[in-house]
Amino acid sequence: MSHSCLLGLVCAVASPGLLLAAPPASSPAAPRVGEAQAQDHAAPRSITAAEAIRLTEERWRGEIVSIELVPARAFERGDVVWSVRLLSEAGALILIRLDAETGDYLSATGVGFVDARRLPGGK
Repeated sequence: MSHSCLLGLVCAVASPGLLLAAPPASSPAAPRVGEAQAQDHAAPRSITAAEAIRLTEERWRGEIVSIELVPARAFERGDVVWSVRLLSEAGALILIRLDAETGDYLSATGVGFVDARRLPGGK
């Protein structure tokens, strides 16, 4: 263990994935995806599902099919993200990922996602 990882505290902050893989004995285990949905209060986040939906609707045209709190990918910051599935006006399924702490957009994928995006000013 390096000197910068004093008591494991700095390592846990610098590498949030460590908490998911092996939480310290003194802290509760990180929730699994299904548990995070059922126990929203246990998930470390700042924006609610309603706020994630509002942010998505402000930026995308279409109908939200589902929203789910899921583990962040290795290259995404934070521990969890909102995964929003949107059915575009053209009928394409678009997957949008939002940072669950800040509401920042992380990614959007799907055929026609560029056409479904609202431009600044609501266009």
